[in-house]
Amino acid sequence: MRCLKKLASKKGKPAYSLSEAYTALALVLFERIARKMSEIFQLDTVFRRAAITSHPVAYSARIVLNTTISTIAISVPLLIMAITMNLPLVVRAISALVAVIVPIIVLAFGFAYPYLKVSSRNSSVSNELPFFLVYAATLFRGGVSLEKVMERVASLKLFVGMRAEAQRVLARYKFFGEDPVTAIERVAIDHPNSRFRDVILGYTTTLKTGGDVLHYLQIRTEEILNNRMNDIRALVSRLASYLEAYIVFGVVVSLTVFVLFASMGAVGLAAGGGVVALPVGLSADTTLPTLYNFVVVPAIGMLVLLAIYSTIPRTPIGVKEPMLLLLITLPIGAIIGLATALTLSPKLIGGISSGRDLASLLVGLAVFTIVAFTPPAVDYFRISRRQRGLVRSTASFLRDLSETRKTGLSPERCIINLSSRPYGTLSPVIRKAAAALYSGMSVDIAIRKALAGVRDWFTLVVFRFLVDSISVGGGSPEIVDSLARFTTVLAESELELRRRLRAYVLLPYFGSILLASAPVIILWMLTSFVGTVQPASLIPMITSLTIGSYINSMIMGLIAGVTSEQAVCAGFKHIIAMTLVSISTTLITLYYLGLV
Repeated sequence: MRCLKKLASKKGKPAYSLSEAYTALALVLFERIARKMSEIFQLDTVFRRAAITSHPVAYSARIVLNTTISTIAISVPLLIMAITMNLPLVVRAISALVAVIVPIIVLAFGFAYPYLKVSSRNSSVSNELPFFLVYAATLFRGGVSLEKVMERVASLKLFVGMRAEAQRVLARYKFFGEDPVTAIERVAIDHPNSRFRDVILGYTTTLKTGGDVLHYLQIRTEEILNNRMNDIRALVSRLASYLEAYIVFGVVVSLTVFVLFASMGAVGLAAGGGVVALPVGLSADTTLPTLYNFVVVPAIGMLVLLAIYSTIPRTPIGVKEPMLLLLITLPIGAIIGLATALTLSPKLIGGISSGRDLASLLVGLAVFTIVAFTPPAVDYFRISRRQRGLVRSTASFLRDLSETRKTGLSPERCIINLSSRPYGTLSPVIRKAAAALYSGMSVDIAIRKALAGVRDWFTLVVFRFLVDSISVGGGSPEIVDSLARFTTVLAESELELRRRLRAYVLLPYFGSILLASAPVIILWMLTSFVGTVQPASLIPMITSLTIGSYINSMIMGLIAGVTSEQAVCAGFKHIIAMTLVSISTTLITLYYLGLV
């Protein structure tokens, strides 16, 4: 209770924030349970590895209080409603299931969050560590210590994970008074990434024992770069397993379930004489197929999409314009698509009662997809076309710069001389930088102006390294040559990653076509065997399967885009292609079966 008494000052104003008051209440109610939970999940160690500054017991108490509130606010009312109200059996079962799952999800996510932070910290540093080591080894050859490199990295927006680590190092020796070497060691000793920990601790050990630090950094950088190819193979293998699992559970298992649903529907319709139960939309007989189509399969797709998105290397350089354009085109596409569908079949206002109504709805969905997603897809293509080939061209330019620098020319004069050579999409950047240098600008300003509009993270990082190696490290031929060699290896690994990922873009198309055609054919075959079912009786079930396959095709399009180009916006063109293939397949199937 003393915690609660401190929440008010002498003047009656709150002394703590709302978050602190919530934490105090949680500790008062659940401190003993929180301590046990903290020990069970080893949150003290996990928090150090995740760099979470909250106290483990206070965090556990908040999670237990969140679970209690969710149980009282959601689970208890749902259980009372399921027990006391006269609801269908399916609704009661779903209510009871939600009532049980919600507190479990709140509790599980609360204690899984620190582990997710550990994984995020590990992956963010793992993706940027090779570039950081190239940067550190290049500048160290120019006489810049690792401590000074950390200070520069702490202000570089091109890094995310390494910038956060560098800021932690700076906070330790600038605000807490630790010497730089100890600060670096303290940050690395509990780090979840073993390679980062080994490199940093090896550096501090070499520095303390008087060893050759430059040789150490060169050897470790080459080792990390050589291992990067193995990391890429492991990454691609993991992504392939995700896609294969999605094809198995999202397509093969779905077809099995659809056979079960179709069998039940065929038997039910045959028993009822083939009469449609309801004239609108989805009848009660399609409840389970609808739940599976609109909840289970999309949930599996979103989980796979999230797993792939969290696995692929991400950069802080994003493309936002197509997403903003999509916010404008979505309502426009919805209005035009709805108008198209109602024009073709005005009876759609009352529901789907015939094959013509279903075909009109599919045409409306096709129009919606084209109108809503074509402008963002074109905008993304316009932006990505400018970045195509930049990785290879950047590595080629640095190799030529290294050879030209060995002739004794200054770095500025080397860039000016190389501006006449062809470097593909990088040539405009080199020409702009050369023109700026010729007019008397510094290397930093000239290259920054030349790179305006470039969205490729690899190119921006490498030119940042080049600028710092010239302005800070002196730009000697040895430094430029070292940067060129490391950049060539990094470029090869980046190109290998993109080349391997593009090979898996066809798997979602395969699943989309199967989900669009197979369920309808299976349903028709089973009902044909019965022999007493009218074609119109199949419309509610086919509507559920068709709209579900359209939604799943959109999710598969996003999966294809993220897999092939590591960007969500890249999925827009795949959404257009997959949904049109799905709708066309369904329309052809309906026409072949005589339903339209």
